[in-house]
Amino acid sequence: MNPAQLFFGILIVIIVVGVACYFSWREIQALAALRRSPGISLDDRKYAYFKAWRRLACSALMLAFAVLFAASFFLESPADRLVEQGQAAREQNQKPTLDPSQVDFVQVYRNLWVVMLLLLLAILALAGWDYFAIRRFAQRHYRQLQEERRTMIENELVRLRSRHNGHHG
Repeated sequence: MNPAQLFFGILIVIIVVGVACYFSWREIQALAALRRSPGISLDDRKYAYFKAWRRLACSALMLAFAVLFAASFFLESPADRLVEQGQAAREQNQKPTLDPSQVDFVQVYRNLWVVMLLLLLAILALAGWDYFAIRRFAQRHYRQLQEERRTMIENELVRLRSRHNGHHG
């Protein structure tokens, strides 16, 4: 692995771990604050509770991804050697052959990347779930605000009409 790849790989791992730790800390703080806030409605409490747990799960998946990504650095060199061996065999018009230990390595390497891609998919799925939960929460509150505004306007109209009728009657 060349130094630039290693540098950017390490940078990616550090950023992913940093983001995961930061959001884990924030959501743990949010859960603690939720326990200290008895005045929140049941719906809002459920929303905040599940939001925190979704984000904690996402952070755990990000940490797992970072660990596997860092582990992949140690497998790059043997994988590169296998690729070079296969290319050399093809250049000589031969079919590349692998010994049993190389076959095992290819399976481990492939499985590592499959798991990493599945982790990315799970992270994206959780992010999508969080997006739609936020959207439902916002829509519910928007409808509630509209209803409160409508009620306030109706009450004000009743008050103005009664005052108007009181002056002319």
